[in-house]
Amino acid sequence: MVSTKVLNELRRLYDSDERVFDIHECRDRLFDVALEINTTDSFVAGIASKILDQGKVTAKERLFISKPLLEEGTLWRCDDGETFDLGPHPEVMRVVTGLEKLRVKCEEALK
Repeated sequence: MVSTKVLNELRRLYDSDERVFDIHECRDRLFDVALEINTTDSFVAGIASKILDQGKVTAKERLFISKPLLEEGTLWRCDDGETFDLGPHPEVMRVVTGLEKLRVKCEEALK
């Protein structure tokens, strides 16, 4: 059973505008990375929704939630296996930081 405190914090992070940005302001490789981040956000938010609704979280989802989204602080691991440094892109980094907070809270709720 997930504690009320964890559920309330999960709800706050789930509802937060911290993860909102205008993807169309991104150019070139950053646009591709932003699309991946948006897809990841949808997946993590879906897991958070399942937790909040007391739904069943699959083994695959649990495995995904158990792994940090960033490497070495600002490196996003792209679908192609390469890394992309989000450090020079504070607006996107802000979104990923919010997404990582949601992921961590999901992981906490699933323990």
